[in-house]
Amino acid sequence: MLAGLSTPLPSLAAVILAGGLGRRMGYQQKGLLSLNQRPLIEHILDKISPYTEHIMISANAAHEQYQAFGYPVVADLAPYQQRGPLAGIYSGITQLAEDIELIQILPCDSPYLPNNLAWLFYQYLESHPDKDLVVAATDDKVHPVIMQCRRRILQPLKTYLDDPAKQNRVMGFIRSCDYGTIQFSNHQQFTNINEPSLLAGYQV
Repeated sequence: MLAGLSTPLPSLAAVILAGGLGRRMGYQQKGLLSLNQRPLIEHILDKISPYTEHIMISANAAHEQYQAFGYPVVADLAPYQQRGPLAGIYSGITQLAEDIELIQILPCDSPYLPNNLAWLFYQYLESHPDKDLVVAATDDKVHPVIMQCRRRILQPLKTYLDDPAKQNRVMGFIRSCDYGTIQFSNHQQFTNINEPSLLAGYQV
């Protein structure tokens, strides 16, 4: 068994990002599309549910379908509707209990992530109290929406979203924080199933 697997982590919650328009998927709800007879979001829930019961699904449509998975669903707050992943992250964190200190951010379309990813991030932040967040990286690529952050980013994130000069880019916000990275060697684990051809190609 991998270290940390199936171990609830104190003060950890998760926000799963399923609020995008899904343009490359023909404007379908990516999280609800089936991969090997299971919705994509169910694969993501498998990755995070062993570590926390405090899971929030960020979605701007199909709320009833997402609620059927047993977790609260939150839409982008009015000032930030359809402003991208940062809007979903901010809106989701505002709905979490105040005693939640660490928040795992995951996209709904990356079903092959390492099973112990949340634990690795948690251990990193526990040992680096100065860091605001930690993000996954493979080779020379950073995966900005696969990160774990501290609750204290909430106000800086609001300031970032409220600045008309910013372009809602997740990596832009991350660079404004004191952040770290964890390098993963298997880039295939970070595949985004964000096009019909990819979805078809990974069906078994």
